[in-house]
Amino acid sequence: MRGLAPFATVGKRLASPLALRIAGCQRGLAAVEMALIAPLLIVLVLGVADSTMGFNRKMELNHAAQSGIEEYTAAGTNWAALSSANVQTLVAGYAGVPASDVTITKWLECNNVKAATGVSACTGTQTTSQYVRITVNATFDPAFGFIASAIPMTGAAFVRVK
Repeated sequence: MRGLAPFATVGKRLASPLALRIAGCQRGLAAVEMALIAPLLIVLVLGVADSTMGFNRKMELNHAAQSGIEEYTAAGTNWAALSSANVQTLVAGYAGVPASDVTITKWLECNNVKAATGVSACTGTQTTSQYVRITVNATFDPAFGFIASAIPMTGAAFVRVK
């Protein structure tokens, strides 16, 4: 370090007293740091807000699908008599989407094997299981659009009725 001492003294001799005073001054440093960090903090807070609203939308879709499932469970084992169109309209209203974005799938399993399309009952002593699945598709448009302009989301619920 001793070899650098002459350069430091030369630098002090060449610098003006005003420049030395400004270089040592700490006033306004917090304002400069805040100006540099504030945009990052704002982007972070807005990103958290967008994520929270997206999570809320996903929960709304799941809740709408679950409400449709409750209609099927209220019908008991007579789920075939329940109109899928009525449940579809109900779920679409809860989710705030068109009825075409709601899919209702019913299927029958005989001895834990999915029955062919059109089969309405199992034969003989086979174990019968009836299932209903409701899927709601929608898009989430972030308010601030940092991540994407539209994010596809799906809410779903299913139940074994019998």
